[in-house]
Amino acid sequence: MKSIERRFRNIQEAHHGLSSLVYFNMTVTYQNFTRRTIAFWFLKLVDKNEYLPSQQRTLIEQASTLSESIQDCTKQS
Repeated sequence: MKSIERRFRNIQEAHHGLSSLVYFNMTVTYQNFTRRTIAFWFLKLVDKNEYLPSQQRTLIEQASTLSESIQDCTKQS
C-alpha cells in the first residue's frame, strides 16, 4: 500500500462520517507530494459522487496547494 493510500485509510478510520474529499485533503496537507501523485491518488481515493467532473482540476490544485510544505507557503507570502 502506498504512502498516500495508507495515510488516507488511517485518517478514515480515526475520523468517521466525513467525506472522502475531506479525508484526502487531510492526507496530503504539508506532505510535499507532487501534483502528479496527488492527481493519481485523488482519482483512486475520492468518491466521484462528491464533486462534479468540472470541479476535478480545481480540487486537485487545492490539494496540491495543501501539500506544499510550510516553508513553501511562507516563501509565497
